[in-house]
Amino acid sequence: AGNRSVHLTRLGESGQVLDDPPLAPPASALQQTSPRLASNGDVTLMVWQQWSASGDPVLIFASRFSPAGAFLDTAVQLDGGGGGVTASAIEGSFDATNFVVSWAYFWPKSELYVARVSPAGAVLDPGGKLLATGDVSRMTLASGDGVSLAAWSDSKNGNIYLRDIY
Repeated sequence: AGNRSVHLTRLGESGQVLDDPPLAPPASALQQTSPRLASNGDVTLMVWQQWSASGDPVLIFASRFSPAGAFLDTAVQLDGGGGGVTASAIEGSFDATNFVVSWAYFWPKSELYVARVSPAGAVLDPGGKLLATGDVSRMTLASGDGVSLAAWSDSKNGNIYLRDIY
């Protein structure tokens, strides 16, 4: 009670709301925030951050749902659980073979990770793959034709006001 949770609703071709009340992934008593969606045209993957029972670190979860709005599995954890207290930059896309999810921890360490999830729901990169370290921020992700592109900025140059883009 009182915790935030993530929800979604499907919209019809003319923009009508198809789910009232909105759909939600498998219930959690913990706070869930920052939902993102990625679709392969058949199955949609919803990713979000969820606070751990101790309040930190945040954990990154995903769950698939069908075009009919049914969740296809329980929430699966993508990260290794040893991340930061804040992970507000979460992105998801589909590379024509798998879903690709990226997330960045901002405190107490700054790291950018990516993990793939198959259309069947298997986590192909448990714990994620580390892409970058050091004051990572403003991350985005795009995928297609079997390739993904992650872009982010950081201040490895020593100036937090003049960020580099990778």
